[in-house]
Amino acid sequence: LLGGRFGITPFSDPFSLKSVQQAKTFEMGVSYFYDAQSSWKKNETGLAVDSEVHLNHWSGKFEYLLRKKDLALGAIANELRGWHVTQEYGLDEAMPWPTTLFARYEQCAISPAEIAALGAGEGDAHDVRATVGFSTNVKKSDVVQLKFEVQHYLSATPTTRSLPGFGHNILWFTQLVVAL
Repeated sequence: LLGGRFGITPFSDPFSLKSVQQAKTFEMGVSYFYDAQSSWKKNETGLAVDSEVHLNHWSGKFEYLLRKKDLALGAIANELRGWHVTQEYGLDEAMPWPTTLFARYEQCAISPAEIAALGAGEGDAHDVRATVGFSTNVKKSDVVQLKFEVQHYLSATPTTRSLPGFGHNILWFTQLVVAL
């Protein structure tokens, strides 16, 4: 897998030390990846466009993603298109260590679609999910983060409905994230 990202931060200085790094106000980026077998035969490619805005304790993020698979590898769908909007609010002074509240709305669809008609009892033409939660750095650590989120599917494809644990529509997640 090869990939990369090109980002632009027009309102901040990208060349500062990590310990005194200036907070980004606005950032835009483009990412691309190429996944191949050992013979370099293409398995999948992906392209994403993202942006991020920071104003004091609030930040907003948007990302659009397009992934294409090689159907010769037995994939059912050859294209996935999706996007999400995420809003975050940092509770810097209110908590003993860095904590952020977040809400996300996301949509994604595969092509060709799994079903031809919308609203069919066995599934929908695309996934729509809303997520709320929080993340906190464990004891002010920059490395270890605890994350809790609740996800709710507003619509789901037959494949998503067949995933383990989907039956309740509301999913609860707890993660321990280590960022190096």
